[in-house]
Amino acid sequence: MNKIFQIIVGAMTTVAVIAFASCRDEDEGKQTPEYEWPSKHFNQSYILPDSLSNLSWDIVTKERDSIAMGFCFEGESVYSGECPTNPHSPHPLYDSLVRMYHDTAWRGTTNYRYPPVAYPVSAISVVSDADFDDAHLAGSELIDIACVDALSRGDFVLNGYPYDDEHFKSIRQPFSKFTQNERCLWCGAVGIHLPLPTLSRTHNFTVTFSFEGWKSVSSTVHVEL
Repeated sequence: MNKIFQIIVGAMTTVAVIAFASCRDEDEGKQTPEYEWPSKHFNQSYILPDSLSNLSWDIVTKERDSIAMGFCFEGESVYSGECPTNPHSPHPLYDSLVRMYHDTAWRGTTNYRYPPVAYPVSAISVVSDADFDDAHLAGSELIDIACVDALSRGDFVLNGYPYDDEHFKSIRQPFSKFTQNERCLWCGAVGIHLPLPTLSRTHNFTVTFSFEGWKSVSSTVHVEL
């Protein structure tokens, strides 16, 4: 297992802890179980991607032949309101999201673990303030030479829940090769891999994620090789 995947798994764990916080018993003297309940919706919560957390403190690494950067989406949570230990009104956007993803016929139990990003990723931009190689000078778009690491529930939900293996599809490929379903319902951290530059060894990479029906979010990562 490579380093980027280990960090993605770790970031997913962090996201899960945050998601479960809303269902925790306020009495710290009691142990909180993993709440699960039957529902017709597989996804019980979503994240509105209002900002982008830069995980560069641990995730900017020089691999054998590439640079790896990691990011995590942050924002308001959109809950179903079904949590049996903490019932409350559903978020106004929840019903429209489950209809958009056709998430209305789940046949098992569910919970708040690993909430996905609410809207499909429509585009990713990676730009450096320094010359990267002869074909990509300062300010040039670099997404054409990047690979993207993502964990998606898009195929699982949009195709009617066809498989049971953790419900995630792990994808690492150029963003241009992602199908429309694979651009949906990303969970946890997202990795961006670039080949090692042949010109400048110091870069400030500005990475921007754009979403269908939502605003774009950006983060800048400083890399010195």
